[in-house]
Amino acid sequence: MSETLGRGVSAGRIVTATVAAMLIVPLIGVAVVSAVYVVDGDRRAEAARERLEAAELAGAATDALVSEQAWAGLEALGASEAVSVDDPVPHTDEAAAALLTALDAWSDETAEPYRSAVDGLAELPAIRAEVAVAPDGTLAGGAADAAADPGRLYDPLIDAFHDAADVAALSIDDPDERRGADLIALIPEQTQSGDRLQRTLLLLGTGASTADTPEEITVIAAQLARWEAGLARIRAAEEPYAALVDEHLPADDVAALSSVVDGVLTAGEPVDVTTVLAVDVSMIDLETAVADRHAAIVARSASDADDDERRAASGER
Repeated sequence: MSETLGRGVSAGRIVTATVAAMLIVPLIGVAVVSAVYVVDGDRRAEAARERLEAAELAGAATDALVSEQAWAGLEALGASEAVSVDDPVPHTDEAAAALLTALDAWSDETAEPYRSAVDGLAELPAIRAEVAVAPDGTLAGGAADAAADPGRLYDPLIDAFHDAADVAALSIDDPDERRGADLIALIPEQTQSGDRLQRTLLLLGTGASTADTPEEITVIAAQLARWEAGLARIRAAEEPYAALVDEHLPADDVAALSSVVDGVLTAGEPVDVTTVLAVDVSMIDLETAVADRHAAIVARSASDADDDERRAASGER
């Protein structure tokens, strides 16, 4: 089932400062977590460097898609000129071009998990045409379901990159590096899950306010289940990352979002737009801390590979 509300809310009815502010959240909250990796040595070290470059470039493309998704929502609301954020479309194209160029230079083992996601970017022109705003303020594509949530059309592309990151992480042999890569892939996916849940709640909050149709309840329940499942995976992180999760997971924001959804689903409460807006699901601090720890582990592995190579060359054991 498509994750859109059964009772669509026209763009003209939801042009409010509150909704515009909500849609800015993923736009300005997206951050590309990067680090300087000095990796040299034998093929093990080179493979690690290549994996890290792939994760960074794919992450940049994913972040650009998320920003463009939010921008599409702002434009549909007629609110894009009210925020001081550049049109993200050129940034998406730049990130996609960089990833495509690198893909051809990587080994098949590194590149393979990302090929399907990169191929999916061919759908971008059609999506952009679908969500484009016509001079009369309507969506030029004319899709009725997109009128309530034009950003929904970007979800399959973003999901494909999240899936690619998951597959790439599973291919890593070193357990500490693999756990870190898996968590680095999971955190942005969790942020996106929270963004979708907030977006659904806001569309509901500016319309009928309560979830009182079977389709609305089904959509919100499915999004909540995905959100809670992702949280469970993050909380189950093993060392050397478990302590970072304990320290940096935004427990208050996580609890607040789950509480709002629980009230909507179980008590029939109206959506409190102010509360939804106050929730920050970006998890940037956690993502940065995990990326730093992961970088240190990869650097250590590369150093060990260099030492092994030097000992082999000198005949040491």
